[in-house]
Amino acid sequence: MYDFQTQLAIGKEVENALDTYFSKWYHITPVSLDSEKNHGVDRIFTSIQTAQQKTVEYKADFKTYKTGNMYVELSVDSDSGYTKNGWALHSIADVIIYAAISGTKIVTIYIFSPFTVREYIDKWKGQYRNVVCKNKGYHSKGVLVPIREVEVMALRTIKMI
Repeated sequence: MYDFQTQLAIGKEVENALDTYFSKWYHITPVSLDSEKNHGVDRIFTSIQTAQQKTVEYKADFKTYKTGNMYVELSVDSDSGYTKNGWALHSIADVIIYAAISGTKIVTIYIFSPFTVREYIDKWKGQYRNVVCKNKGYHSKGVLVPIREVEVMALRTIKMI
């Protein structure tokens, strides 16, 4: 069972590692917590070469590498009754950067459009396992999508090891 504050702290470590990796090609600007929560955007990437900007949402998954599945989060529901769309339906970022992690190392990075993910959701919900992840104070619902499917729709896959 996960605790939101613990997950947030771990997520910040992953964000720092991704910032360091992508800073070779981009000036990276974190956004406000309000933007993170309300728009599903964590960073603004500005290309060092072209000055073109992209909005980015980071996702980290510590089970993908072991299970071979990506958790596509569709909703988040608090024990107090608050409900919101999960990242797959909520994010307005230009790209999602999804880090598959083993232990403390980022093994693979998948880069894809949240809009492309949305095109696949109905198919995935009917074809793959729908799950509920219970956490302290909230739970999320999603679908487990095999990595081979993610690689098909990804703009880029980066193997780190």
